[in-house]
Amino acid sequence: MGLTTYRFHVKAFNYLEQEGAASEKIAVRTGEPGKPSAPCELACTGHGQKSIQITWKAPADHGGAPIRYYRIYKNGHHLAFVSALAGTIPSFVDDTVTPTELCTYRVSAWHNLPPAGCDETRIPMKPSADPFDWFKASVGRSPIEGLLSEPLGVKADDMLQMPRLNDAKPHILLQGFNWVSSRNPYGWYRVVKNKLPDIKRLGASIIWLPPPTESVAAEGYMPTRWYNLNSKYGSQEDLKTLIRTAADDYNLSCCVDVVVNHRSATKQDKRGHWTVFEDPHWGPWAIVCNNLQGYKGEGGFDTGTRVDCAPDLDHTNKRVQEDVKKWLSWLVREIGYTSIRLDMAGGYGVAFQKSYIDSVDRPFTVGEYWDGCTETLANYVRAGQGSLAAFDFALYYVLKRCVESQHFHELNSCGRINGLIGLEPQLAVTFIENHDTDHLDYCTTFGGGNLDAVLQGYAFLLTHPGVPSVYWNHFSDYGPYCKEKLQELCDVRVGQGIHSTSGIFMSRTEEGLYAAYISSQSCYCRPDTANVAMKIGFKDWVPEGHRWKIATFGKNYCVWTR
Repeated sequence: MGLTTYRFHVKAFNYLEQEGAASEKIAVRTGEPGKPSAPCELACTGHGQKSIQITWKAPADHGGAPIRYYRIYKNGHHLAFVSALAGTIPSFVDDTVTPTELCTYRVSAWHNLPPAGCDETRIPMKPSADPFDWFKASVGRSPIEGLLSEPLGVKADDMLQMPRLNDAKPHILLQGFNWVSSRNPYGWYRVVKNKLPDIKRLGASIIWLPPPTESVAAEGYMPTRWYNLNSKYGSQEDLKTLIRTAADDYNLSCCVDVVVNHRSATKQDKRGHWTVFEDPHWGPWAIVCNNLQGYKGEGGFDTGTRVDCAPDLDHTNKRVQEDVKKWLSWLVREIGYTSIRLDMAGGYGVAFQKSYIDSVDRPFTVGEYWDGCTETLANYVRAGQGSLAAFDFALYYVLKRCVESQHFHELNSCGRINGLIGLEPQLAVTFIENHDTDHLDYCTTFGGGNLDAVLQGYAFLLTHPGVPSVYWNHFSDYGPYCKEKLQELCDVRVGQGIHSTSGIFMSRTEEGLYAAYISSQSCYCRPDTANVAMKIGFKDWVPEGHRWKIATFGKNYCVWTR
């Protein structure tokens, strides 16, 4: 290493291993190692009133020598050195914080052991009048210290608790809006905030909120400026107040509806195409080359189903990937979301979705992969390797047909439930209605909107594996009887501890009757070990054994517990 001259030449061999003449020689003289570039993707992975944990990635350019140490700066002062261990993600826990303290961190990479007396070094943490201060500080401190990372600000406050997939908790997801919520003159975030006591009483643990960004369409599904959260649903301040109140006062997680399959531009390019994006700033390089708008997209080919409402994004592009991760981190760390719904998940590769979710520590995440085939949904969630679930469209279609016809044979698929919950229940979110099925022309509402059919659907969802989703209209707009019966069904799920992998034993699946036993605390179930039993359909049925008590009932459904 350092000031050594090396000479190279090349020879070719044929298939008989006969050696040819040598090429002309070239001489290369090495120099002293240069400075490493800045560590990247500095992020907070945990914080509380007593400690803050940060992680980062190694510099893209090591400067021609191994990285042996990382130096942590806090609020402009040296804080600590961390050994660089090969094959691990660098991290550091700062336990010197005081409650509510605002801390700003930066990290640099080092080739060699740090010099003595370096604790006195200071660096600028905020912009100054001299725009070159940051550069001067980065290159002028030490011949062996690399460039500084971008600053990261973190407040020493308790984190909002993230729900997780397959955490054995009786989660209930409430879809906290419908297709026309953006038209509410009072402001939808304020409506939901006023409903928080009722939502908590229902037993929901996660509120799925609408897309928060500025959007061409009022409903939020054609986003423009990602960091502008003033939308038709309310202001950014209203949103943050709702999220914080839900978490602090009611222990409820707010789920962000993430729309990154496609994006609407804010300006036209010289050709008159809408390919100029702002906040973050992109150009036609971010659009797939085979977009349906006919724009001159300069990106790669789409990795999923294309849409015609707005240009599909090229998720193979590293800049797009980095910006999606930065935005998700901001939504989680700064805005306070603790769960995620991925819109149009069939529109881009699941590998990218997994990467995005993993970058924010894998909160509860469900993808909208609209496909009625159980195996297709199973392939999707399996490719996500546990990082994301899927809405169980397969079960939605089957259960809808069964309840409406009162023929329940189709629910039994060779001894398992006919849906994603029959294959991967820990990665299935079940539902009977959502904002799309409620308004799209090619969909009909569950049971034609008949209340008795709706309650039969929820009697199934709320007693079965997977994570059930309750639609806003059924919770809020179907009248006091529906609300009372939904409450009783939710009370059974929460009170009995039914979760995504609770065991199920299907007793009868026939014309006029579906009956089943559920063991909430085991993935295996027999009638004698079950603590919940249920039936839907017009035929009579009662569970076997003793000590069963009716927990709730209605027309063509009944639930027992013991």
